[in-house]
Amino acid sequence: MQGNGWHLNRTQFDASLAEAAAERGAILQRGMRVVGWDRLADGKWSLVLLDGDGSQFQLKTSFVVDATGRRSVFATKQGANPVRMDNLLGIAAVFEFEEGAAKDCYTLVEATELGWWYGAPLPNDRAIVTLMSDRQEWRQHQFSRWENWMANLAKTRYVRELVAGATQSSELLIQPAFSQYLDQMAGDGWLAVGDAACTFDPLSSAGIYKALRSGILAAEAIAGYFHSDAQALAKYESQTLRQFELYLEDRRQYYSLEKRWPDSEFWQRRRFNISLSPSKLLCFERSHHCASVLRRLKMYLPLRDLQMLCELCVGGKQASDVVAQYRARTEGRVSAYRAIEALQYLLEQQIIR
Repeated sequence: MQGNGWHLNRTQFDASLAEAAAERGAILQRGMRVVGWDRLADGKWSLVLLDGDGSQFQLKTSFVVDATGRRSVFATKQGANPVRMDNLLGIAAVFEFEEGAAKDCYTLVEATELGWWYGAPLPNDRAIVTLMSDRQEWRQHQFSRWENWMANLAKTRYVRELVAGATQSSELLIQPAFSQYLDQMAGDGWLAVGDAACTFDPLSSAGIYKALRSGILAAEAIAGYFHSDAQALAKYESQTLRQFELYLEDRRQYYSLEKRWPDSEFWQRRRFNISLSPSKLLCFERSHHCASVLRRLKMYLPLRDLQMLCELCVGGKQASDVVAQYRARTEGRVSAYRAIEALQYLLEQQIIR
């Protein structure tokens, strides 16, 4: 271990941030959600908000920040598309102890054959336990069924001890946990921030740091935008994409440390073995079928980049040349590794051969 860690009461922490914002002039409207918007003739936005009683009212603003989490509600309506790196899900349950019986312990992370487990104490004599596994394993092993989830928890060594003697106090909660980013994080008069812009694997344990850093960068970008800096939003997007690329490198390194269960498909997907030979000849033939299938692909790279890789394979080219030309055209925006991953993905989908 390096340094110290804390278990943070997120409810109190989030409330303290909101209060600090209000003290500095922000107007807090709780229990609201945006249900519609229009771009006005003067370039401003008219937002339609709905409160907890179902009443609607309008708000006029010069800039919109999408902080709706991985749903990216506003950004996707502006034409942004999420690009997914994996199919990770979190299947969680909350347990409750008798008063004073909760164990005082660290957050636990434990690898198993079908994924990894996360366990942590919660306020008020409770604890949360989560199985992180891919959608494929979730379906195959029916982890949404309590008995199957508990049977796999029983195979852990440490996490099961965290909730020994506790009683289940919630249904199984299934939440997406896949890594993804938006192919467009900002536009005229708006930007996406935090998980609305990109999401990290929970194993990174970087959620709060990432959220705060994203907020700071977004604030700087918005200030630049209103001071007529034509590159402010593009710079913000570039910085966020760079952070995501660095995160992917860290993710590869951490998952590659696990060497057990060589036959487990969950861990095979994360060993990031490159099977594509640099000298492999790749070919792509344009057709309506390929175009239709391509439009449904949402992994590894944006659609426009997947299409670019396909076009670079027309007439037949070596994989190494395709990667080099792709990176030259995109000015090295993403790593060569990601380009190779995308090519392997296109081969698996039988778009290129």
